[in-house]
Amino acid sequence: TIYENAKLKSGAWCSSGAVYIYTTVTHMKYALPSGDAGIIKTLDEVLYVVCIHGNTVTCMTRDWKIKKVEIDDTEFVFKRALSLKKFGTVKSIIEKDKLRGESILAYLQKKGYPEVALRFVQDPSTRFELAIECGNIEDAFQCAKEMNSETVWNRFAEAALMQGNYRYVTGAYTQTRNLEKLMNLFVINGNFAMLNKLKEIASTQSNTQMVFNIALLNGCERDDGQHVLTRIECLKEAQQYALAYLTANANGLREMAESIRAEFLADKEIKIPAHLQQAQRMKPLKVLYGPFEAADNAKYDWPQLPKVMDIFDVDDGGDGSKDATTTMTAAAAAARRDDDVDDDDEDE
Repeated sequence: TIYENAKLKSGAWCSSGAVYIYTTVTHMKYALPSGDAGIIKTLDEVLYVVCIHGNTVTCMTRDWKIKKVEIDDTEFVFKRALSLKKFGTVKSIIEKDKLRGESILAYLQKKGYPEVALRFVQDPSTRFELAIECGNIEDAFQCAKEMNSETVWNRFAEAALMQGNYRYVTGAYTQTRNLEKLMNLFVINGNFAMLNKLKEIASTQSNTQMVFNIALLNGCERDDGQHVLTRIECLKEAQQYALAYLTANANGLREMAESIRAEFLADKEIKIPAHLQQAQRMKPLKVLYGPFEAADNAKYDWPQLPKVMDIFDVDDGGDGSKDATTTMTAAAAAARRDDDVDDDDEDE
């Protein structure tokens, strides 16, 4: 159902019955069976539609004079083709660059075709939003690089993480210098080589808490116990001498523990609980998949399903004559075959 505020003066169906063109006092408009409607052009005088042939609308004026009006039917042809899933026609109109404006973008988003809307815009901000919506992570990454703001990189990282795209997530976190999220990402993926590089960066920034966390996550037995010593040094830097003493004692470093006690805790009485007197070393994290060399970071990405071809992957020679089943998804191909049957019925 289409609601019109202005009073209708006249109207007629085009010869194929695909669109209804009508007039009000000030406008010539169109209406489609799908419920879409829009303005074709503004009128200087009241016109009464008599008949429609192609792009020519024959009208009558209030003075009983015949007037032929040439119209641009690109918009409603595009909308009808999209609603009927005639992707060959949609692709042809887009490639000829006949449509512009925010209204067509809003229409495509509303109808659930952000990947089509993406072809109409050059503005990085708009393209980024559309790319995120349709899951086009490659285009979103290019737009994020152009805008290069922390807010954009955070949104991109979230979208890439939802797709399990390790490389793009790493790049986004690196851009925002989010060391904590990088640490979690490397641990989850078992990439301890990058985790150690991250520890070096944290050390140069005097980020004691980050260095301690990385040493803790690396486990006690990895790297010949070096990470235990790192944790003890971090605790001493943070003036947590009691914790440094307990850490050294729990890991069998008796001489170091006594040294810490003598230097920092000489005037304090320390009672070690019974359950800590026979403490055992933490087991290192066991990597089930990987680790891989730096050049093989793509292996950390989650498995991806084969890319489903969209309307821009179709090669039908421009006239729609080639069978689309070889280049389109099964659903799109079936829709197109149905459209061809409908067109044959109309011709008959």
